[in-house]
Amino acid sequence: MINAVFRRYGLIAYWFLFAALTLYQAQFRGFVPDPEHAPYPWLSVFWIWVVLAVLIGVLYLILRPKTFQYQWARILAAVIYASILVLLAFVTFVTDMPGHYYVPAEFSFVTLIAVIAPALVGSAFALWRWIKHAA
Repeated sequence: MINAVFRRYGLIAYWFLFAALTLYQAQFRGFVPDPEHAPYPWLSVFWIWVVLAVLIGVLYLILRPKTFQYQWARILAAVIYASILVLLAFVTFVTDMPGHYYVPAEFSFVTLIAVIAPALVGSAFALWRWIKHAA
């Protein structure tokens, strides 16, 4: 039951988590001459939400969580995708930007960790079954 709910709504909750982080970090203006009079950046927050939705949509297409059956090709593709996102985040990093500009980079790092951790656990269990079966 809980597994089916997570498969169906997990990536949507993941988007909401980073959407809320975007709203929070948008209050930090970065380096601007007059931060007290700078308006809240609603338009750029909206575009960050769109970027996050596209990134999560690609992750959904790779993982296909409704039919997920721990296929190594999907896991490997997700690790490669998250690694590319981290590389892009590293290459495009600039200091003194508004806080919400860093959310896609934070998304890429968290996604990489969230994809590698189950892959390592699955590899450990597969190795354990192989050793147990061979003995």
